[in-house]
Amino acid sequence: MEPNLKKQRVLNEKTHNFKDILERFFDNRVASLADCLSWIEILATVNKQVMARILSHLNQESLNIICQLEPIHNVCKEFRIKERPLMQKVFTFGSGLYGRLGDGRIDNHDVGTHQLIEMPVGMKVASISCGFSHTALVTTDGHAYAFGRGLIGLLGDGRMDDHRVGTPQLIELPVEVKVASISCGSEHTALVTTDGHAYAFGRGRDGKLGDGRIDNHDVGTPQMIQMPGEVKVASISCGMYHTALVTTDGHAYAFGSGLYGRLGDGRIDDHDVGTSQMIQMPGEVKVASISCGADHTTLVTTDGYAYAFGSGLYGRLGDGRIDNHKVGTPQLIEMPVGVKVASISCGILHTALVTTDGHAYAFGFGRSGSLGDGCIDNHKVGTPQLIQMPGEVKVASISCGMYHTALVSTDGHVYVFGFERDGRLGDGRIDNHQVGTPQLIELPVGVKVASISCGTLHTALVTTVDHIHF
Repeated sequence: MEPNLKKQRVLNEKTHNFKDILERFFDNRVASLADCLSWIEILATVNKQVMARILSHLNQESLNIICQLEPIHNVCKEFRIKERPLMQKVFTFGSGLYGRLGDGRIDNHDVGTHQLIEMPVGMKVASISCGFSHTALVTTDGHAYAFGRGLIGLLGDGRMDDHRVGTPQLIELPVEVKVASISCGSEHTALVTTDGHAYAFGRGRDGKLGDGRIDNHDVGTPQMIQMPGEVKVASISCGMYHTALVTTDGHAYAFGSGLYGRLGDGRIDDHDVGTSQMIQMPGEVKVASISCGADHTTLVTTDGYAYAFGSGLYGRLGDGRIDNHKVGTPQLIEMPVGVKVASISCGILHTALVTTDGHAYAFGFGRSGSLGDGCIDNHKVGTPQLIQMPGEVKVASISCGMYHTALVSTDGHVYVFGFERDGRLGDGRIDNHQVGTPQLIELPVGVKVASISCGTLHTALVTTVDHIHF
């Protein structure tokens, strides 16, 4: 087909999104689509690297359309876009203050709809974690990046001053170290490496860095958490005042502030623990995963049971009580007979879990709809309550923020509910409003979500990889 006919064919298509992508990429309006196509053909010849970055942001349908143009097709071949899955995306929304959205801005701005984080061409993200004022992610090749507020060493960049980083910045680790997962707390960050070691950085007050110190000190670069013997770490979770981890042999450890019983060590008084301390589980129970909130902790065992400990205020322990009580050792969360738990997430004042059969439950403080039960008043729920999903939707994972919650369905869609301000629900609004039942987030056609993370004031999600076919 002649080049001008191919261009006309592209012009006739109405389903692409590359004009919008170009306008966002260069922060400039494109006068006309015809001019746009002529311009990108030139760009694909004189600066292939930039063109490849642009192509990596297009959805599959748009890429198939625009690759009818010979210069674009050549870039796709040279950068092996056909063979390599480059279409995975990371989106953020909510409060962009400090740079926590990774959108290049560090001023106080709000984003109400999903916004793409700029990553190097070809880089694939495995997981993401949102804290209070910062965000961190792990790539599939074992690198970790952070962005947002760098105060007290939060970003692991060696700096303790109050600086702001608006785009993903590599966290420096020894060359041979590869990162498997990362977790952002309110004032600290922790990660697990592929060889089973854990590192922490940020504010060390109360002992939450696991470095043996409980005084008010800051650590600006990843520092290894000392574990007993040859114990290897499988996963880690950062709360507001404490940290907990699970080892490969199914044990759980915690350190930091033990107030309210959040360390599960049997004590509910105000005490600090600076080194990893094993959480005593009943019998031969093995732990699969753990989650830290502000004043409580939850875990899931390998046989599908969930336990909670810490502050039971508002019902967030799921023990049937909503009064201000404290639990110092893991206590079983009562679920309907036969129901097994797959995963759990602690927010600040509420908790949510997903069962092995694809249902989601929530309990705790239901302010502004954060429990997804249709109520937006300040109510308290002390036992797990089923979240009503539309139709036959099954849930794969869930994440709790402060007053909002988000979940991913097994078919890759995202639903949100709770208090909306700053855009953290991704529903296009940044004004104060409440959403009491799961609401679908509109994403580009064909985009499926793999995981999601709720911070205090923002949300981030990682999509699955679309394989491109020409």
